[in-house]
Amino acid sequence: MKNSIQKILLALSYLPLIYIIYIYAGHGTVEAFIERTEFLEIIGILGFGPVITYILLGMVGVLDTFVAILFIRKDMFFPKLPYFVLYLWAGLWPVVPRVIEWYGGMDPEPMEAVSVAIIAALAYAMHLYHKKVLKLNQGF
Repeated sequence: MKNSIQKILLALSYLPLIYIIYIYAGHGTVEAFIERTEFLEIIGILGFGPVITYILLGMVGVLDTFVAILFIRKDMFFPKLPYFVLYLWAGLWPVVPRVIEWYGGMDPEPMEAVSVAIIAALAYAMHLYHKKVLKLNQGF
């Protein structure tokens, strides 16, 4: 019984990471590539023409895709990149559109950025926990 509960808790501890990957792979990437109107409006606030706006939107889509891939295969691409930097980026990047919205006089949605930051911090804490557990298990 105790072992099955531990397995369930272990599986649940990966949920914040899975959600962060979903945000970047699903929400960020897909919505950027389908050129969602909201994203176009946010980037349009910067005053670029339509061509540059579409290019920037595509770049955001590529960047979000790359961040999602890094969470899955970081050691393959950037083995020396500290995980802290990746989780920090994931937590702070959603603040950028909120600041642009505020700058452009739109009504920003700060709770979205705050919730992603909290989930990224929780995912990083779980990453540290798993790393510690692995070290302890390798010692025996």
